[in-house]
Amino acid sequence: MFFGKKKKYDLIFGLGEACSCSSTLRHADLQIRSYPFDWLFGSTFVGRVQILANNFENLIRFEDIVCTGNNGIPHHLCDIYTNKANGLGFNHDFLSGKDPAVEIIEVQKKYQRRADRLIQAAENAKTILAVWIDSPGAIWQKKNDADFIEGYKILQNRFPNAKIDLLFIEWAPEIPYKNRKFRKLSENIFKYSFDYQFHHKTKQIADFVVDEKLLFKVLKQYELNMSFKDKISNFLVKKAPFLKSFGIK
Repeated sequence: MFFGKKKKYDLIFGLGEACSCSSTLRHADLQIRSYPFDWLFGSTFVGRVQILANNFENLIRFEDIVCTGNNGIPHHLCDIYTNKANGLGFNHDFLSGKDPAVEIIEVQKKYQRRADRLIQAAENAKTILAVWIDSPGAIWQKKNDADFIEGYKILQNRFPNAKIDLLFIEWAPEIPYKNRKFRKLSENIFKYSFDYQFHHKTKQIADFVVDEKLLFKVLKQYELNMSFKDKISNFLVKKAPFLKSFGIK
């Protein structure tokens, strides 16, 4: 259990490594809005920070993307498009059987909205927590401590008026949570290493699925500053399925 004083931030957002980072932050009430990296794969940590520092310029252009397969999710089958220019993978944006040249117009609008939202929030925030959570089983992302130190410097230079912390949660399959390791890479970079891959007793689960309960044990020491309006909005969004079952929309 965590009984210390929580660290509060005006903005908390995920840099990656995949969608499990954003979904975990949302379920922990640490992220209440959509940002560009929420559902993206690929690139590198430093590469993503540079994309953010460059205001997401040319995040996705039609001439840069190439189809590299499909996501295989039943009832929501999308083709995967990889951006050759920056290495990012768009797994959830282009429905199979649709013309990507037509679809990309709305995709670009969506990511522009999310980019503008994140940049505006970061420029107005006094305190920021950027979070990176390894995707269990992923082998395409090579990184080391030096990458996070370099990326942090880029991030702090881009938003000099904010006090920025960086939380790096490393997937270490050989380390159970009770033996988790913690290190401060610098005064503002915190690194946890342990196994948080979801292990089902009977069913076979995809490698990338995380055990959010274990991640919550680390995340519970942080808190997002929210206005009363934000709290109500967040509550209604989270309770929408429950309210709908009673005919309340």
